[in-house]
Amino acid sequence: MYQQVRKRVPAVALHTSVTSKAARVEMLHAEMSAHQWVFRPADGRMTDEMRALADGLVSFAPTEHTDDRLAALLVAVEQVRAHAGRPKVGMFPNPIRLAR
Repeated sequence: MYQQVRKRVPAVALHTSVTSKAARVEMLHAEMSAHQWVFRPADGRMTDEMRALADGLVSFAPTEHTDDRLAALLVAVEQVRAHAGRPKVGMFPNPIRLAR
């Protein structure tokens, strides 16, 4: 997965020891408890994908295979953390200029 993602966006492979996986999930739990990450469906109902992600979070065990949805979320969160606070340069390749 890492090789495919890296072809499209800057990505860094994550160390996946039992301790590092557990630490990432604990940090994600703390951030979710502090409302830093909120998954809010438009219609107020959890989708099947959201339910599957929630199940992956609930059933997480560091010594077992990590659910694919949870693993993808952990990779994404780690990338957000790595880039948080960095200047956002070049986000709009074709900027819209407003006439004055």
